[in-house]
Amino acid sequence: MQMNYICIVTLLCLIFLDGTSSYGVPNKETACQRELRIYQQEPNVPGRRIPVCDTLGNYAHKQCSGSQCYCVLKNGTHIPGFSVNNWEAEQQTCYCAREQAEYQATGLIGKMFRCTIDGSYDSIQCTGPYCYCADQHGKQIGESSVHITEMNSLNCIIGKETACQRELRIYQQEPNVPGRRIPVCDSIGNYAHKQCSGSQCYCVLKNGTHIPGFYVNVWEAEQQTCYCAREQAEYEATRLVGKMFRCTNDGSYDSIQCTGSHCYCADQHGKQIGESSVHITKMDSLNC
Repeated sequence: MQMNYICIVTLLCLIFLDGTSSYGVPNKETACQRELRIYQQEPNVPGRRIPVCDTLGNYAHKQCSGSQCYCVLKNGTHIPGFSVNNWEAEQQTCYCAREQAEYQATGLIGKMFRCTIDGSYDSIQCTGPYCYCADQHGKQIGESSVHITEMNSLNCIIGKETACQRELRIYQQEPNVPGRRIPVCDSIGNYAHKQCSGSQCYCVLKNGTHIPGFYVNVWEAEQQTCYCAREQAEYEATRLVGKMFRCTNDGSYDSIQCTGSHCYCADQHGKQIGESSVHITKMDSLNC
């Protein structure tokens, strides 16, 4: 019995130390390790990516090929919707994209993921009706939180370069790349409400995501604010209902806004001007 025990221990040691058993049976090569080995054997094949494997042999969260970096599952399956140019991918983690995809695959519901356009965790995350500042893994920083309706009051830019600041820095380093836009960042590093590229100006979320349906020619965009478009999109993302937004074609607030059944003249932020209001059926009588 003692001899058998020693043999088993020796066999296990050989497997872990040499990668093969005393019978010459190799450890199982993962898909990522196999792709990497093939690349190393033939590194000059056009279009072949260099796979990145984690310490367990799974595909790392982020992979790059050609001019694009994108998010993948552990088995290398591409997660749709999260890709950026490789010169913008320095801080791309893909942690949020993968964890969201894995959670959705379980069929469970209820957990909220706020991912940036590149698949990283947004600096603001929410659990139930409360939101808070979060680190790159989506974990809460500190103990402060606010109700989801006050999410925009959080200032979670803590010493790290934001996506907008990174895009601006890259532009400043290489300003003459054809077709590259000049990003506009706000005072805390988020994308400003309005961005312009080529002959068009359009509305975006804080993370730079384009808000469909709100754009104008650059020569018509002098008074475009996009305040209404962004606030409407952020409100809809909370899945709350009941608040009314009247946006113009360019995403600015219309001069008439309504709350419930009453309408009034409003400023560029959608706030009521004065105290007068009329029933929604008489909205057209307002001279704003």
